[in-house]
Amino acid sequence: MVKKTLQNKIATSRFALPVTVLYAALVWFPAIRRDENIWLPLALLGITTYLMAELDNRNALMRTYSRMISCSFLILNTANIYIFRNYTTSIIQLSTAICYLAFFASYQDKRAMGKVFVAFVAIGSASVLFIQILFFVPILWIILASRIMAMNIRTFLASLVGIVTPYWLLEGYNIAIGKPLQMIHHFIEIAKFDAPFVLPSGDNTYPIVVFSFMLLLVLIGGIHYLRTSYKDKIRIRSLYEILLIMSICSLFFIAIQPRHWAYIIPMLTVSVSPLIAHYITFTQTRLTNLSFFILMVLTVALTVFNLRMIW
Repeated sequence: MVKKTLQNKIATSRFALPVTVLYAALVWFPAIRRDENIWLPLALLGITTYLMAELDNRNALMRTYSRMISCSFLILNTANIYIFRNYTTSIIQLSTAICYLAFFASYQDKRAMGKVFVAFVAIGSASVLFIQILFFVPILWIILASRIMAMNIRTFLASLVGIVTPYWLLEGYNIAIGKPLQMIHHFIEIAKFDAPFVLPSGDNTYPIVVFSFMLLLVLIGGIHYLRTSYKDKIRIRSLYEILLIMSICSLFFIAIQPRHWAYIIPMLTVSVSPLIAHYITFTQTRLTNLSFFILMVLTVALTVFNLRMIW
């Protein structure tokens, strides 16, 4: 019988999620007293956390009882609370979670036009606020064909209609108020590129700290899963590979266009949370147990760093 380490006991505890929610509340509510604009991001975070739990439940991402995906997601968002002063980042994150829910439900379903439509409506809606998210659409098409295995002419057309639908509705509103073709200026932004690997002047070390921390999580979670993926079913492997691919692409996008880092980190959090949760739940050595506590210390330190910036 394999002896469980403390990290395994925490990961499989029924008290893990309630304690995490309490911890998040102790951070978010004092921050709200300082900045009332954080109310809406907190509400959206609650909805997205529920969707992350649904993502786990519907797809059985963890092969044992564990709420560590929701816990990891909530803790990482709390650690980066400064980013969520802008509700746009919360909407992008919510849209990413909806996209994954619909995508994963489409696995090997050639008639999943409705689900694919919902996934790309979510991405299209996010692009109304952050047009650069459309750079991820070709990656999602490749994933739909190679990992979800649901790509055909009908699902491809459903994805196109899904992306365009939010703009149809928005342009209809613009026409109604007498401002047609307003979206042209929005689409022009997608063609603007800054120097890669260079932060805009005036930015401090905060983006570098956040990027380095998320890179560390992707490396730990990704390497662990690649080494142990044989223990999961083929379908679960495909879903985790999607999360790893999207995590790597998100990091690459931040590297080449660091000006948009604050909009990509929420997307990255959705992707990396299941990977790091899998690592915490299923590793059982002394070294990984030590790494778990080091990660917790780093997370608390990042949380304090964020709160100091709010104050």
